[in-house]
Amino acid sequence: MQSKDNTRIFSGASPSEVMEDLQPLVNFQEEGISVENLNQMLDERLLPHLMKYNHPGFLSMFNDIPEDGAMIGAKLALEYNQGVTDWYVSPGGAMLEELCVKALCSLFRLEAGSDGTFMYSGTYANQEALYLALHWKAEQEGFDFAKEGLKGFEHPEKLVVLTSFDAHFSLKHAVRMLGLGEKNLITLNV
Repeated sequence: MQSKDNTRIFSGASPSEVMEDLQPLVNFQEEGISVENLNQMLDERLLPHLMKYNHPGFLSMFNDIPEDGAMIGAKLALEYNQGVTDWYVSPGGAMLEELCVKALCSLFRLEAGSDGTFMYSGTYANQEALYLALHWKAEQEGFDFAKEGLKGFEHPEKLVVLTSFDAHFSLKHAVRMLGLGEKNLITLNV
């Protein structure tokens, strides 16, 4: 698709053409190339094949034109690479996350003592939520889930996850990864 000024969403090349263009980018050599040559290769061989999210003809469920605030966040992330995990890696980032979570808990009128964290994707968040639910259940049964795993439960086959039939596919992956199995993922029509 092209806009009125003849700019394209992406090159329009076939998969084999894209592969041919990109192949030189993975022809690794003993000695590297200059940054200038790398930039030229990326400009000529990769950038034409990337989607232009800001193109008026582009519409996607997952990617969209970055909102101005998101652009500021992306710029900060690229410039400072904080990897917000804890105080030692990013004092400002860790504290900002804590303050944001407290503000969100208050905004949504969650009970005192509520807490949270930011995740980089819904898929990872779903996996983490199931892991924490298993960890909580293990604590109720008197063992450490991190040490014992599913074997610590007296009847692990009775552990089930109830979810909407329309739930995100990542829940299926999460029950697989955590050892619960797909048969323990029960979908409901809601």
